[in-house]
Order: sequence, then structure tokens, then C-alpha cells
Amino acid sequence: MNKQHLVLDRPVYTVRDLYDKYGAMLYGFIYHIVKDRSLAEQYLVDIFKDITQQLDELNTNNASVWVQLQTMARNKVNNMVEEAGDNEAQGLKAIGSFIARNKFLGLMSNEQRIVFCNVYYHRQSTAALSAELKITEEAVRRILKEAFSIMRNSA
Repeated sequence: MNKQHLVLDRPVYTVRDLYDKYGAMLYGFIYHIVKDRSLAEQYLVDIFKDITQQLDELNTNNASVWVQLQTMARNKVNNMVEEAGDNEAQGLKAIGSFIARNKFLGLMSNEQRIVFCNVYYHRQSTAALSAELKITEEAVRRILKEAFSIMRNSA
């Protein structure tokens, strides 16, 4: 009987390996989004708890492990904002504290903030966002350009 061997092009990671290799970078990535050390640490812990359930997928998926971890972090932050948004008072408080921690969002108008966050954090296309907001796609691009201009000039 012939034995078949599976040859992997990349290393197989344990949770510890992933934490040792990517933990610090992922913490920095999360901190850059939330601008709060304790919140970034909590997200990092939550992500590595979730990794234990998704380890096989991380090891067998052809996508870069770092990209997969970044996606998990973005989704975790997005879920927090969406869950907080279910309760309007909590949602406004959570979103307000998120804006307060991000100096650029605090400088933008409400319209610029909505467009920027939907495109950058929620990965919504300009076409989908224009349909949702009932404005032209050109207007969405203009507002997004203004938001980037605010960030560039305030840095």
C-alpha cells in the first residue's frame, strides 16, 4: 500500500508560534485603529482566543497569515462598533470615545467621518456607499478626498 505525504509550502503554526511571530505587530496594528492601549490588549487577547478555533484554517488557507490576522482584527473592531450601535445610547458613547481617541476622525465633519469609516474600516465600495447615502459616487469620492486631505494636513 502506498503512503501519501502532504507537502506544505509553508510552516504549520501553533497559537504560541503565531503569538511570538505576529503578536507585537498585531497589537500595533490594533492600537493604530483604536488608539487605546487597554482596548488594543483586550482585542489582541480575544483574537488569540479565536485563533484556537481557526488554527486549521490559518494553516491551510493560501492567504498570508499576517493578512488573515489583520482581517480578524478589523472584523473584531467593526463588530464592537456594530454591537454597540445596536443600543443607540451605548453606540453613540462607544463611537464617540472611538472618535475622541482618533485625532483625525475628530477633525472631520460627520459626513466625512461616515464616508471615511465606511470605506476604510468597513471596506464598503464607493458605489455601494453612494447608493446607501443616496448621493453620487463622485460626491463620495470628493468627500473621501477631503477626509484624506484633513489627515494629511493634520499629521
